Amino acid sequence: MRPTNPLHLKYYEKILNGINYSQAFNCKKFDISTEDYRDWLALLFNLLIPHGKDNKVIFEDIVRDLYVNESSFIMVNAFYYTNHSCLLSDRGFSTPIESDKYLSFDFNLCSNVFLRYTFADIYTVAPKNASSKIIDLYKKMPKKIIYKVEVDNLEALIKYNQNVVFQYHAKFFNSTIDCYDL
Repeated sequence: MRPTNPLHLKYYEKILNGINYSQAFNCKKFDISTEDYRDWLALLFNLLIPHGKDNKVIFEDIVRDLYVNESSFIMVNAFYYTNHSCLLSDRGFSTPIESDKYLSFDFNLCSNVFLRYTFADIYTVAPKNASSKIIDLYKKMPKKIIYKVEVDNLEALIKYNQNVVFQYHAKFFNSTIDCYDL
């Protein structure tokens, strides 16, 4: 998708056709073709520039919709470990829940803490016997992010570290020599 705004088109073409010293390095490092790399740059460009008469940015709309959609249910878990470490993926995140019903990401915050962001639709997380009146009331309420801290939840740590190992691109890192249950 090429921008129709002349100024955006100028920058778009400069990004895609200009001298890109890192292109060959990145293509080799991530084992992708030049065409895939250019498509990736074009996608990022289009996600991050203002579009249309109202200058909406697609990426901002996606993120905003996750947070302000009246049916959104958002939860952030912080998992803290006193004597164990959390791996760090070269991808920067891992996906703990494979489901069409949830959007979930785990991020390493530091050597002994990881965060889990979970986004769901209220219809997915509401109890099966919840009345439509309760759900409608929830949808009208100001949105709150549910935040929970868990200390030394070893079951969550095992799953997190395994996901990092299963989902990394080329490397993962640890702040200690040993890693719990790996």
